[in-house]
Amino acid sequence: EVPAALCAATAICLLQDAEEEPEFSLDEVETLQALFRSKINAIPSSEAADLALLGTGDENSAKSAGVDKDAAAGNSARVFAAMYRQGQREVMGKTLAALEAMIAQGEEGEEGEEG
Repeated sequence: EVPAALCAATAICLLQDAEEEPEFSLDEVETLQALFRSKINAIPSSEAADLALLGTGDENSAKSAGVDKDAAAGNSARVFAAMYRQGQREVMGKTLAALEAMIAQGEEGEEGEEG
């Protein structure tokens, strides 16, 4: 069964006319923001360990994250999982930043209409 929040989030992305610019209400953008925030919060909080495992962290962060880079190098499944999690963090982080900018812009527009 598809979660109701996901149905609502995808429904707002459908356009009547393909050449028409999408228009989103502030409530719709906030719904998407909440959905992405819950998804990013569901990713295990192993970012330091993942970055160390992928070789993008320094040796000190690898040690503090408890990652033996040499031992992990032979475990491709662990490396691929770290790549996936880090990719998800980056994509959802950029999406959240864009949604937050849209919300700020929408709130400024509402204040301008009231004033």
